[in-house]
Amino acid sequence: MSENSPTAAVDARLKFRGLVAGLSVGHGLKHFVQSTFLMLVPGLKETLGLSGLGMGSIQSVQGVSSAISNIPAGALADIYPNKIRWLLFFSMAMIGTGYLTLSTANSYLMVCVAVALLGFGSNFWHAPAFGTLAARYPRQRGLAISLHLTGAQVGNTTGPFVIGALLEGFAFSALGMFEVDIDSVLSWRQISLGVAAICLATCPIILSLMSDDDSLKIQTENKFRDYLRAGEKLVRNRHVIGYTVLGGLRGAVHGSFSLFIVIHMAENLDFSEFKIGFHVALLTAAGVLSTPFLGHISDSIGRKPVIITSMWTMALLIPIFLILPTGVPFTLGLAVLGLVFFSVMPIITAAAQDSAGSGSEGSVTAMMFLGLSLVSLSSPPIAGTIYDNSSFDGVLIFCTGLAVAGALLATVLPTPPSPTIEKAA
Repeated sequence: MSENSPTAAVDARLKFRGLVAGLSVGHGLKHFVQSTFLMLVPGLKETLGLSGLGMGSIQSVQGVSSAISNIPAGALADIYPNKIRWLLFFSMAMIGTGYLTLSTANSYLMVCVAVALLGFGSNFWHAPAFGTLAARYPRQRGLAISLHLTGAQVGNTTGPFVIGALLEGFAFSALGMFEVDIDSVLSWRQISLGVAAICLATCPIILSLMSDDDSLKIQTENKFRDYLRAGEKLVRNRHVIGYTVLGGLRGAVHGSFSLFIVIHMAENLDFSEFKIGFHVALLTAAGVLSTPFLGHISDSIGRKPVIITSMWTMALLIPIFLILPTGVPFTLGLAVLGLVFFSVMPIITAAAQDSAGSGSEGSVTAMMFLGLSLVSLSSPPIAGTIYDNSSFDGVLIFCTGLAVAGALLATVLPTPPSPTIEKAA
Protein backbone atom coordinates (compact mmCIF):
# COMPACT_ATOMS: atom_id res chain seq x y z
CA MET A 1 0.00 0.00 0.00
CA SER A 2 1.98 3.07 1.18
CA GLU A 3 5.26 3.58 2.97
CA ASN A 4 3.25 3.97 6.19
CA SER A 5 2.00 0.39 5.94
CA PRO A 6 2.21 -1.41 9.28
CA THR A 7 3.67 -4.41 7.50
CA ALA A 8 6.79 -2.56 6.41
CA ALA A 9 8.98 -3.34 9.41
CA VAL A 10 7.54 -6.74 10.19
CA ASP A 11 9.80 -9.78 9.88
CA ALA A 12 8.85 -11.88 12.89
CA ARG A 13 9.77 -15.53 13.42
CA LEU A 14 6.65 -17.64 13.45
CA LYS A 15 5.78 -19.57 16.61
CA PHE A 16 2.52 -21.37 17.28
CA ARG A 17 1.42 -19.25 20.20
CA GLY A 18 -0.21 -15.91 20.87
CA LEU A 19 -1.62 -14.42 17.68
CA VAL A 20 -1.10 -17.50 15.49
CA ALA A 21 -2.57 -19.91 18.03
CA GLY A 22 -5.47 -17.63 18.93
CA LEU A 23 -6.50 -16.99 15.34
CA SER A 24 -6.13 -20.68 14.47
CA VAL A 25 -8.32 -21.78 17.38
CA GLY A 26 -10.91 -19.16 16.49
CA HIS A 27 -10.82 -20.26 12.87
CA GLY A 28 -11.29 -23.85 13.98
CA LEU A 29 -14.40 -22.94 15.97
CA LYS A 30 -15.74 -20.93 13.04
CA HIS A 31 -15.36 -23.90 10.72
CA PHE A 32 -16.81 -26.27 13.30
CA VAL A 33 -20.06 -24.32 13.29
CA GLN A 34 -19.79 -23.58 9.56
CA SER A 35 -19.48 -27.29 8.70
CA THR A 36 -22.63 -27.95 10.70
CA PHE A 37 -24.74 -26.68 7.81
CA LEU A 38 -23.51 -29.46 5.53
CA MET A 39 -24.80 -32.03 8.01
CA LEU A 40 -28.21 -30.32 8.11
CA VAL A 41 -28.63 -30.51 4.32
CA PRO A 42 -30.46 -33.89 4.18
CA GLY A 43 -32.94 -32.76 6.85
CA LEU A 44 -33.51 -29.41 5.17
CA LYS A 45 -33.96 -31.06 1.78
CA GLU A 46 -36.53 -33.49 3.17
CA THR A 47 -38.42 -30.96 5.33
CA LEU A 48 -38.79 -28.40 2.55
CA GLY A 49 -39.15 -30.97 -0.25
CA LEU A 50 -36.31 -29.45 -2.27
CA SER A 51 -34.72 -30.86 -5.42
CA GLY A 52 -30.99 -30.99 -6.06
CA LEU A 53 -31.32 -27.73 -8.00
CA GLY A 54 -33.09 -26.16 -5.03
CA MET A 55 -30.27 -27.10 -2.65
CA GLY A 56 -27.70 -25.91 -5.17
CA SER A 57 -29.50 -22.59 -5.42
CA ILE A 58 -29.37 -22.18 -1.64
CA GLN A 59 -25.62 -22.79 -1.86
CA SER A 60 -25.42 -20.05 -4.50
CA VAL A 61 -27.24 -17.60 -2.24
CA GLN A 62 -24.55 -18.28 0.32
CA GLY A 63 -21.94 -17.72 -2.38
CA VAL A 64 -23.38 -14.33 -3.37
CA SER A 65 -23.42 -13.20 0.25
CA SER A 66 -19.87 -14.46 0.74
CA ALA A 67 -18.70 -12.55 -2.32
CA ILE A 68 -20.28 -9.30 -1.11
CA SER A 69 -18.73 -9.61 2.37
CA ASN A 70 -15.19 -9.67 0.96
CA ILE A 71 -15.40 -6.08 -0.22
CA PRO A 72 -15.90 -4.38 3.17
CA ALA A 73 -13.82 -7.03 4.97
CA GLY A 74 -10.73 -6.42 2.81
CA ALA A 75 -11.05 -2.64 2.97
CA LEU A 76 -11.53 -2.52 6.74
CA ALA A 77 -8.72 -5.02 7.40
CA ASP A 78 -6.21 -2.90 5.47
CA ILE A 79 -7.42 0.52 6.64
CA TYR A 80 -7.85 -0.42 10.31
CA PRO A 81 -5.26 -3.17 10.98
CA ASN A 82 -5.36 -2.37 14.72
CA LYS A 83 -9.10 -3.16 14.99
CA ILE A 84 -8.98 -6.79 13.93
CA ARG A 85 -10.80 -8.10 17.01
CA TRP A 86 -13.89 -6.04 16.18
CA LEU A 87 -13.96 -7.43 12.65
CA LEU A 88 -13.72 -11.00 13.98
CA PHE A 89 -16.43 -10.19 16.55
CA PHE A 90 -18.72 -9.04 13.75
CA SER A 91 -17.97 -12.18 11.73
CA MET A 92 -18.90 -14.55 14.54
CA ALA A 93 -22.01 -12.52 15.43
CA MET A 94 -23.26 -12.76 11.84
CA ILE A 95 -22.77 -16.53 11.80
CA GLY A 96 -24.67 -16.85 15.07
CA THR A 97 -27.52 -14.71 13.74
CA GLY A 98 -27.64 -16.88 10.62
CA TYR A 99 -28.04 -20.08 12.59
CA LEU A 100 -30.61 -18.43 14.86
CA THR A 101 -32.63 -17.53 11.76
CA LEU A 102 -32.20 -21.05 10.35
CA SER A 103 -33.56 -22.60 13.54
CA THR A 104 -36.91 -20.89 12.92
CA ALA A 105 -36.97 -21.25 9.12
CA ASN A 106 -40.12 -22.80 7.70
CA SER A 107 -39.82 -21.74 4.07
CA TYR A 108 -37.31 -21.66 1.24
CA LEU A 109 -37.09 -17.85 1.54
CA MET A 110 -36.20 -17.96 5.25
CA VAL A 111 -33.52 -20.57 4.59
CA CYS A 112 -32.06 -18.29 1.92
CA VAL A 113 -31.98 -15.38 4.40
CA ALA A 114 -30.28 -17.60 6.97
CA VAL A 115 -27.59 -18.89 4.61
CA ALA A 116 -27.00 -15.35 3.35
CA LEU A 117 -26.14 -14.32 6.91
CA LEU A 118 -23.99 -17.43 7.31
CA GLY A 119 -22.11 -16.73 4.08
CA PHE A 120 -21.52 -13.07 4.90
CA GLY A 121 -20.26 -13.81 8.40
CA SER A 122 -18.12 -16.80 7.43
CA ASN A 123 -16.20 -15.02 4.70
CA PHE A 124 -15.86 -11.78 6.68
CA TRP A 125 -13.40 -13.59 8.98
CA HIS A 126 -10.81 -14.32 6.30
CA ALA A 127 -9.50 -10.91 5.24
CA PRO A 128 -8.62 -9.62 8.74
CA ALA A 129 -7.24 -12.96 9.96
CA PHE A 130 -5.34 -14.06 6.84
CA GLY A 131 -4.19 -10.52 6.11
CA THR A 132 -2.80 -10.04 9.62
CA LEU A 133 -0.83 -13.30 9.48
CA ALA A 134 0.50 -12.61 5.99
CA ALA A 135 1.66 -9.15 7.05
CA ARG A 136 3.28 -10.32 10.29
CA TYR A 137 5.15 -13.31 8.82
CA PRO A 138 6.05 -12.49 5.19
CA ARG A 139 8.99 -14.93 5.03
CA GLN A 140 6.86 -17.79 6.39
CA ARG A 141 3.61 -16.74 4.80
CA GLY A 142 2.79 -20.21 3.49
CA LEU A 143 3.26 -21.83 6.91
CA ALA A 144 1.42 -19.06 8.78
CA ILE A 145 -1.65 -19.23 6.56
CA SER A 146 -1.49 -23.04 6.52
CA LEU A 147 -1.46 -23.21 10.33
CA HIS A 148 -4.51 -20.97 10.31
CA LEU A 149 -6.16 -23.30 7.80
CA THR A 150 -5.17 -26.27 9.96
CA GLY A 151 -7.49 -24.84 12.60
CA ALA A 152 -10.19 -24.84 9.94
CA GLN A 153 -9.36 -28.45 9.07
CA VAL A 154 -9.78 -29.48 12.72
CA GLY A 155 -13.14 -27.70 12.81
CA ASN A 156 -14.24 -29.21 9.51
CA THR A 157 -13.23 -32.66 10.77
CA THR A 158 -14.80 -32.58 14.22
CA GLY A 159 -17.92 -30.66 13.17
CA PRO A 160 -19.54 -33.28 10.90
CA PHE A 161 -18.49 -36.08 13.25
CA VAL A 162 -20.04 -34.45 16.34
CA ILE A 163 -23.16 -33.12 14.61
CA GLY A 164 -23.74 -36.46 12.88
CA ALA A 165 -23.54 -38.18 16.26
CA LEU A 166 -25.99 -35.72 17.82
CA LEU A 167 -28.46 -35.98 14.95
CA GLU A 168 -28.52 -39.75 15.23
CA GLY A 169 -28.53 -39.82 19.00
CA PHE A 170 -25.33 -41.83 19.20
CA ALA A 171 -23.67 -39.49 21.69
CA PHE A 172 -26.49 -39.54 24.23
CA SER A 173 -27.58 -43.14 23.87
CA ALA A 174 -23.97 -44.35 24.18
CA LEU A 175 -23.69 -42.53 27.49
CA GLY A 176 -27.02 -43.94 28.63
CA MET A 177 -28.37 -40.50 29.42
CA PHE A 178 -31.73 -40.95 27.70
CA GLU A 179 -33.98 -43.84 26.77
CA VAL A 180 -35.97 -41.96 24.17
CA ASP A 181 -35.77 -41.40 20.43
CA ILE A 182 -33.00 -38.82 20.32
CA ASP A 183 -33.83 -38.00 16.70
CA SER A 184 -37.04 -36.38 17.93
CA VAL A 185 -35.09 -34.34 20.49
CA LEU A 186 -32.17 -33.07 18.42
CA SER A 187 -33.58 -32.13 15.04
CA TRP A 188 -31.79 -29.89 12.56
CA ARG A 189 -33.66 -26.93 14.08
CA GLN A 190 -32.37 -27.59 17.59
CA ILE A 191 -28.86 -28.19 16.30
CA SER A 192 -29.06 -24.79 14.56
CA LEU A 193 -30.22 -23.11 17.75
CA GLY A 194 -27.42 -24.71 19.77
CA VAL A 195 -24.78 -23.64 17.25
CA ALA A 196 -26.19 -20.10 17.28
CA ALA A 197 -25.78 -20.01 21.05
CA ILE A 198 -22.13 -21.14 20.76
CA CYS A 199 -21.34 -18.42 18.20
CA LEU A 200 -23.00 -15.62 20.12
CA ALA A 201 -21.34 -16.71 23.38
CA THR A 202 -17.97 -16.65 21.61
CA CYS A 203 -18.32 -12.99 20.56
CA PRO A 204 -17.48 -11.41 23.95
CA ILE A 205 -14.65 -13.93 24.38
CA ILE A 206 -13.04 -12.64 21.17
CA LEU A 207 -13.15 -9.09 22.50
CA SER A 208 -11.76 -10.04 25.89
CA LEU A 209 -8.88 -12.23 24.68
CA MET A 210 -7.71 -9.95 21.87
CA SER A 211 -6.65 -6.34 22.19
CA ASP A 212 -6.16 -3.45 19.80
CA ASP A 213 -2.52 -3.46 18.70
CA ASP A 214 -1.17 0.09 19.01
CA SER A 215 1.92 -0.89 17.04
CA LEU A 216 -0.29 -1.31 13.97
CA LYS A 217 -1.74 2.19 14.06
CA ILE A 218 -0.97 4.14 10.91
CA GLN A 219 -1.54 7.71 9.80
CA THR A 220 -5.24 8.38 9.32
CA GLU A 221 -4.70 10.97 6.63
CA ASN A 222 -5.35 9.67 3.13
CA LYS A 223 -5.76 6.06 4.34
CA PHE A 224 -8.77 5.47 2.15
CA ARG A 225 -7.12 7.16 -0.83
CA ASP A 226 -4.06 4.93 -0.42
CA TYR A 227 -6.32 1.91 -0.17
CA LEU A 228 -8.08 2.77 -3.45
CA ARG A 229 -4.72 3.18 -5.21
CA ALA A 230 -3.59 -0.20 -3.92
CA GLY A 231 -6.88 -1.79 -4.96
CA GLU A 232 -6.52 -0.41 -8.48
CA LYS A 233 -3.05 -1.97 -8.75
CA LEU A 234 -4.37 -5.31 -7.55
CA VAL A 235 -7.11 -5.62 -10.16
CA ARG A 236 -4.51 -4.87 -12.84
CA ASN A 237 -2.10 -7.50 -11.55
CA ARG A 238 -2.69 -10.45 -13.87
CA HIS A 239 -0.74 -12.81 -11.61
CA VAL A 240 -3.01 -12.02 -8.66
CA ILE A 241 -6.06 -12.39 -10.90
CA GLY A 242 -4.77 -15.72 -12.21
CA TYR A 243 -4.32 -17.19 -8.73
CA THR A 244 -7.69 -15.76 -7.73
CA VAL A 245 -9.38 -17.64 -10.60
CA LEU A 246 -7.46 -20.77 -9.63
CA GLY A 247 -8.72 -20.43 -6.07
CA GLY A 248 -12.24 -20.07 -7.44
CA LEU A 249 -11.97 -23.24 -9.51
CA ARG A 250 -10.71 -25.17 -6.50
CA GLY A 251 -13.60 -23.74 -4.47
CA ALA A 252 -16.11 -24.77 -7.14
CA VAL A 253 -14.85 -28.35 -6.99
CA HIS A 254 -14.86 -28.35 -3.20
CA GLY A 255 -18.35 -26.85 -2.88
CA SER A 256 -20.04 -29.07 -5.46
CA PHE A 257 -18.39 -32.29 -4.37
CA SER A 258 -18.95 -31.69 -0.63
CA LEU A 259 -22.62 -30.74 -0.98
CA PHE A 260 -23.70 -33.59 -3.23
CA ILE A 261 -21.63 -36.36 -1.69
CA VAL A 262 -23.61 -35.70 1.51
CA ILE A 263 -26.90 -35.97 -0.41
CA HIS A 264 -25.55 -39.04 -2.27
CA MET A 265 -24.66 -40.79 0.99
CA ALA A 266 -28.08 -40.00 2.47
CA GLU A 267 -30.28 -40.79 -0.55
CA ASN A 268 -28.38 -43.39 -2.57
CA LEU A 269 -26.12 -45.15 -0.09
CA ASP A 270 -28.61 -44.95 2.80
CA PHE A 271 -25.91 -43.95 5.30
CA SER A 272 -26.97 -42.94 8.81
CA GLU A 273 -26.34 -39.38 10.03
CA PHE A 274 -23.39 -40.53 12.09
CA LYS A 275 -21.89 -42.47 9.16
CA ILE A 276 -22.34 -39.44 6.89
CA GLY A 277 -20.61 -37.23 9.46
CA PHE A 278 -17.74 -39.70 9.77
CA HIS A 279 -17.14 -39.76 6.00
CA VAL A 280 -17.43 -35.98 5.62
CA ALA A 281 -14.88 -35.64 8.42
CA LEU A 282 -12.48 -37.84 6.43
CA LEU A 283 -12.37 -35.18 3.71
CA THR A 284 -10.54 -32.87 6.09
CA ALA A 285 -9.00 -35.22 8.69
CA ALA A 286 -5.88 -35.97 6.65
CA GLY A 287 -5.54 -32.28 5.89
CA VAL A 288 -4.90 -31.53 9.56
CA LEU A 289 -1.39 -32.90 9.00
CA SER A 290 -0.93 -32.20 5.31
CA THR A 291 -1.90 -28.50 5.45
CA PRO A 292 1.02 -27.22 7.59
CA PHE A 293 3.37 -29.65 5.83
CA LEU A 294 2.45 -28.30 2.39
CA GLY A 295 2.71 -24.75 3.72
CA HIS A 296 6.22 -25.36 5.03
CA ILE A 297 7.27 -27.06 1.79
CA SER A 298 5.93 -24.14 -0.26
CA ASP A 299 8.03 -21.73 1.82
CA SER A 300 11.09 -23.87 1.06
CA ILE A 301 10.79 -24.88 -2.59
CA GLY A 302 8.20 -22.41 -3.88
CA ARG A 303 4.43 -22.26 -4.20
CA LYS A 304 3.99 -23.46 -7.78
CA PRO A 305 5.30 -27.06 -7.50
CA VAL A 306 3.07 -27.67 -4.47
CA ILE A 307 0.02 -26.15 -6.17
CA ILE A 308 0.50 -28.06 -9.44
CA THR A 309 1.00 -31.38 -7.66
CA SER A 310 -2.04 -30.86 -5.43
CA MET A 311 -4.38 -29.76 -8.24
CA TRP A 312 -3.42 -32.65 -10.53
CA THR A 313 -3.78 -35.10 -7.63
CA MET A 314 -7.30 -33.78 -7.06
CA ALA A 315 -8.12 -34.03 -10.78
CA LEU A 316 -6.98 -37.67 -10.87
CA LEU A 317 -8.62 -38.80 -7.62
CA ILE A 318 -12.16 -37.47 -8.09
CA PRO A 319 -13.10 -39.61 -11.15
CA ILE A 320 -11.96 -42.72 -9.28
CA PHE A 321 -15.17 -42.45 -7.24
CA LEU A 322 -17.05 -43.46 -10.40
CA ILE A 323 -15.75 -47.01 -9.93
CA LEU A 324 -15.04 -47.21 -6.19
CA PRO A 325 -17.33 -49.71 -4.45
CA THR A 326 -19.07 -48.76 -1.22
CA GLY A 327 -17.20 -49.85 1.86
CA VAL A 328 -13.51 -49.67 2.69
CA PRO A 329 -12.43 -48.44 -0.81
CA PHE A 330 -14.96 -45.58 -0.68
CA THR A 331 -13.84 -44.63 2.84
CA LEU A 332 -10.14 -44.75 1.97
CA GLY A 333 -10.76 -42.75 -1.21
CA LEU A 334 -12.25 -39.87 0.78
CA ALA A 335 -9.37 -39.97 3.26
CA VAL A 336 -6.74 -39.80 0.49
CA LEU A 337 -8.60 -37.01 -1.34
CA GLY A 338 -8.61 -35.12 1.96
CA LEU A 339 -4.82 -34.81 1.77
CA VAL A 340 -5.12 -32.13 -0.93
CA PHE A 341 -8.82 -31.22 -1.15
CA PHE A 342 -8.64 -28.24 1.20
CA SER A 343 -4.91 -28.12 1.99
CA VAL A 344 -3.86 -26.44 -1.25
CA MET A 345 -6.07 -23.42 -0.62
CA PRO A 346 -3.64 -21.55 1.71
CA ILE A 347 -0.81 -22.15 -0.76
CA ILE A 348 -2.82 -20.53 -3.55
CA THR A 349 -3.61 -17.62 -1.22
CA ALA A 350 0.06 -17.24 -0.30
CA ALA A 351 1.00 -17.25 -4.01
CA ALA A 352 -1.41 -14.37 -4.60
CA GLN A 353 0.02 -12.53 -1.56
CA ASP A 354 3.55 -12.98 -2.93
CA SER A 355 2.49 -11.64 -6.34
CA ALA A 356 0.94 -8.54 -4.80
CA GLY A 357 3.75 -7.55 -2.45
CA SER A 358 3.37 -6.13 1.04
CA GLY A 359 0.80 -3.66 2.34
CA SER A 360 -2.38 -5.08 0.78
CA GLU A 361 -2.60 -8.41 2.56
CA GLY A 362 -6.21 -7.93 3.66
CA SER A 363 -7.29 -6.84 0.20
CA VAL A 364 -5.54 -9.75 -1.52
CA THR A 365 -7.20 -12.19 0.86
CA ALA A 366 -10.56 -10.55 0.22
CA MET A 367 -9.95 -10.72 -3.53
CA MET A 368 -9.07 -14.40 -3.27
CA PHE A 369 -12.30 -15.23 -1.47
CA LEU A 370 -14.27 -12.89 -3.72
CA GLY A 371 -12.90 -14.79 -6.71
CA LEU A 372 -13.67 -18.08 -5.00
CA SER A 373 -17.25 -16.96 -4.46
CA LEU A 374 -17.76 -15.58 -7.97
CA VAL A 375 -16.13 -18.44 -9.88
CA SER A 376 -17.86 -21.07 -7.78
CA LEU A 377 -21.17 -19.17 -7.71
CA SER A 378 -22.81 -21.02 -10.56
CA SER A 379 -21.33 -24.44 -9.82
CA PRO A 380 -23.79 -25.64 -7.09
CA PRO A 381 -26.95 -25.03 -9.22
CA ILE A 382 -25.25 -26.63 -12.23
CA ALA A 383 -24.19 -29.57 -10.06
CA GLY A 384 -27.73 -29.73 -8.65
CA THR A 385 -29.27 -29.90 -12.10
CA ILE A 386 -26.77 -32.60 -13.08
CA TYR A 387 -27.57 -34.54 -9.90
CA ASP A 388 -31.32 -34.42 -10.62
CA ASN A 389 -30.74 -35.80 -14.11
CA SER A 390 -27.63 -37.97 -13.84
CA SER A 391 -27.27 -38.68 -10.12
CA PHE A 392 -23.92 -38.40 -8.35
CA ASP A 393 -21.93 -39.85 -11.25
CA GLY A 394 -22.76 -36.77 -13.29
CA VAL A 395 -21.60 -34.50 -10.46
CA LEU A 396 -18.30 -36.41 -10.33
CA ILE A 397 -17.71 -35.85 -14.05
CA PHE A 398 -18.55 -32.15 -13.63
CA CYS A 399 -16.15 -31.80 -10.69
CA THR A 400 -13.45 -33.64 -12.61
CA GLY A 401 -13.73 -31.14 -15.47
CA LEU A 402 -13.38 -28.22 -13.06
CA ALA A 403 -10.40 -29.85 -11.36
CA VAL A 404 -8.64 -30.49 -14.67
CA ALA A 405 -9.23 -26.86 -15.69
CA GLY A 406 -7.71 -25.73 -12.40
CA ALA A 407 -4.74 -28.05 -12.78
CA LEU A 408 -4.06 -26.75 -16.30
CA LEU A 409 -4.30 -23.15 -15.09
CA ALA A 410 -1.89 -23.91 -12.23
CA THR A 411 0.56 -25.36 -14.73
CA VAL A 412 0.64 -22.25 -16.95
CA LEU A 413 0.52 -19.57 -14.24
CA PRO A 414 3.87 -17.83 -13.62
CA THR A 415 5.89 -18.65 -10.52
CA PRO A 416 5.11 -16.02 -7.87
CA PRO A 417 8.08 -13.93 -6.66
CA SER A 418 9.64 -14.53 -3.27
CA PRO A 419 8.18 -12.18 -0.65
CA THR A 420 10.29 -9.11 0.03
CA ILE A 421 10.75 -7.58 3.47
CA GLU A 422 10.82 -3.82 3.57
CA LYS A 423 12.79 -2.29 6.43
CA ALA A 424 11.42 0.50 8.51
CA ALA A 425 12.79 3.91 7.79
